[in-house]
Amino acid sequence: VKTIRKLIDKMLVIFPFEVEFYDKYNYKADFVGHPLVDAILKDKPAEAKLSDFRKENGIEKPVIAILPGSREQEIRKGLDIMLRAASKFTDYELVIAAVSVFPESFYTNIMNGREAKLVFDKPYTVLRLAEAALVTSGTATLETALLKIPQVVCYATGAVVFFVAKYLIKLKYISLVNILLKREAVQEKVYKQMNPEQLENELDKILNKSDYRQKMLADYHELEQLVGGAGASERAADLIIKDIITES
Repeated sequence: VKTIRKLIDKMLVIFPFEVEFYDKYNYKADFVGHPLVDAILKDKPAEAKLSDFRKENGIEKPVIAILPGSREQEIRKGLDIMLRAASKFTDYELVIAAVSVFPESFYTNIMNGREAKLVFDKPYTVLRLAEAALVTSGTATLETALLKIPQVVCYATGAVVFFVAKYLIKLKYISLVNILLKREAVQEKVYKQMNPEQLENELDKILNKSDYRQKMLADYHELEQLVGGAGASERAADLIIKDIITES
């Protein structure tokens, strides 16, 4: 923060809690909102295109989306557990939002014969089809919330990482959804809680308990307001232009 105060003339931030953080150090930051809102709105396909996508990928049932992350280690640790939990819901199609950084064989080896569709580099489309999602902690949890898909946040980690995060850094939450709302709006399954039984139980509540599902969707609506709604880039541009005009 001391270096930022020396070198940065203006700071535009995408989360409201960042403004609070910099305030503690008497440094003014301007909150403009998160550009993800615009990216999601821009990416919205017509219903006909979603129907075509279903046909192209052989997706016939309602969908449970699985977002195992984009890093090799987190995919290796988490995907199998996610699949074991979701496979209990036989009335649903499991669709994995994969990334083309890794070949298809990388995923199929971890899947170990379990039935699921692999869709590469189209996470928003996969989520738009979903009734529920298992999501590895990261930006994807915010994207899932902004797309209004009920989710379980997952993170398979070892004991050392869990201890550091929980007791040294003292993180109350790991998902952006809960951090922003400052409460447990979505369930976070980490370390020993990241197991098929707990994920299955949470999925069951999301899919079959209407009140539980509606509460999460209401929290998502509040979250959308917190991240500033649409127009983050325009707000950032306006602030920059005003500064340029003032300086000149």
